[in-house]
Amino acid sequence: MGVAAEPFLPARIQKIWKTDLFLSAEDEVRHFAATVKSNIDQLEGGRGLRIGIVPESPSAGNYSGVRYSSKHKLWVVSLADPNGFMGLFNDAYHAVGRAMCTLGKQQAPAYWAKPSAKAQRIQVQVEKYPDASVVEIEGALNEAAQQDLVTTTERLVAVNAPQWLRLKTMAPKLISPKPKFEKLD
Repeated sequence: MGVAAEPFLPARIQKIWKTDLFLSAEDEVRHFAATVKSNIDQLEGGRGLRIGIVPESPSAGNYSGVRYSSKHKLWVVSLADPNGFMGLFNDAYHAVGRAMCTLGKQQAPAYWAKPSAKAQRIQVQVEKYPDASVVEIEGALNEAAQQDLVTTTERLVAVNAPQWLRLKTMAPKLISPKPKFEKLD
């Protein structure tokens, strides 16, 4: 519900709907609401949010570390970005976007939004499987990406969702070949 739900929330947590992550220590019952942005200029604070996580950006005077931002009213955690993750992310975003334009027979984006040569190879592979579902493509990319290098611990927060919010599982109607991507250099 987002912003429409703010009047129904207690004043101290009215912006909690902007939360991307809840952070806590192991076996701790208290959690901190955090928002994650790809650029420090996109950070928005609010009542209930405590932490903003962004990649470092020396050009914006945002070096890795932790500091309090009175502008955002958040503790800003700037994570080191030595290999340019955001550049990699944007490159992948443009590759997938161009593949969608090709498959959807849409006009290609501006020339400056063209992905790198490596990302163009992924674009070509995505275009080879026009009937594949997003979940199948994601699974194939995960197989090629060495996903076991980092482990995570997940614990779901109980939510008493109303009955109308539950979705019924339906059998798939279309079956397409499972894409298999080659590992890139």
